[in-house]
Amino acid sequence: MRYNRFLLLFVLFFFLIHTSSVSASSKVIAEEKTWGYEYKLIKTQDSFTWKIRQHYITSTISENKDNREELDRFKSAVDNIHRYYIDILISFFYLIIAVPLVKIFLKKKKVSLRDAKLILFAVVMLVFFYSVSPFVELYSAYEDADYYFFVLSR
Repeated sequence: MRYNRFLLLFVLFFFLIHTSSVSASSKVIAEEKTWGYEYKLIKTQDSFTWKIRQHYITSTISENKDNREELDRFKSAVDNIHRYYIDILISFFYLIIAVPLVKIFLKKKKVSLRDAKLILFAVVMLVFFYSVSPFVELYSAYEDADYYFFVLSR
């Protein structure tokens, strides 16, 4: 009996989803929101509409052959901001994991203080080297997003 109720709810759920998606005249194809920047690409019946945002300024733009490249570059810049921010977080996550591990090894006397300092120094240097490039790329992506938002919203 329980199985039948579950099956009935499952079928009704998919029926409701199917009917709501068929009746929609526009569809969000892509969207990203990160650190004050946002884009939403909406496909209507025969065209594409972009909603782009920089902090508190929002602009709605219909895509055409004149602005297609700038819209794609704005989208790419926002995607890059998100990606490089995640890369930086992962780099610092390694540091957050390494420090307690070295402390545990010190307490259990598995490594000497000199070796622990050397391990910490190596981890800090690795985190530094792996995070410098994403920091530079993140700054560049912010500048690109600012520039293309300005170009598109004028």
